[in-house]
Amino acid sequence: MNKNNNDFDKLIETAARLADEELGSEISLPENKVEFSDEHIEEMNRLFKSAHRYRRTKSAKRMRLLVCAVIAAGLLMFAGVFSVGAWRSRIMSFVINDSSNTDIRILTENSNYYRDKYISVDYLPEGFEVTENDNGVEHRIMVFDNNDLYFILEAHDIGTNCNTDTEDSIQENIKIRNYNGIYIENPRIKTVVYNTDTKIFIISGNIPKDELIKIAENVYMN
Repeated sequence: MNKNNNDFDKLIETAARLADEELGSEISLPENKVEFSDEHIEEMNRLFKSAHRYRRTKSAKRMRLLVCAVIAAGLLMFAGVFSVGAWRSRIMSFVINDSSNTDIRILTENSNYYRDKYISVDYLPEGFEVTENDNGVEHRIMVFDNNDLYFILEAHDIGTNCNTDTEDSIQENIKIRNYNGIYIENPRIKTVVYNTDTKIFIISGNIPKDELIKIAENVYMN
């Protein structure tokens, strides 16, 4: 079968060559130089540019399809890590925070959070709401209340003088999203302090230590 196909291909190739030679011998070259009008040249240039844009557009579409395929494959692998119960809490928001420490932030439909044009708090303990809001030139101070429980979130520019109550306190070095921080606790108040490349964050209140740390890990400037 392959031999027959090869013989047939050779036959077609020979016939095409002979036809080309015969037709070519019948066509004579023009005696005078052929010149095209300016309008014709302009139209041909337009067609060439159009063909070039078409090829470039096709390449861009292929690249977008490739990127989408890679993202889809990544999401499928990501989904496999979670238990069935976790996967049922559908992803409602997927944000990449561009900083020296790149963070992947995921909010599910049962998350409590606060966001405005200045700051995002991607985790709030159940029942807390903003009751005071001070947005200054070099700072942002917000108070969150839930009956007798409260916490205060402060964001200050690097270089700003900040004070916190350390009297009669115990102190512990901690990490908040790979940034160095400190946990301070005394009979009056609990406080988490840490700084990023551009901000100093202070989260203090009368709520449990683990809740303060969880809030600190989910604060971002917009």
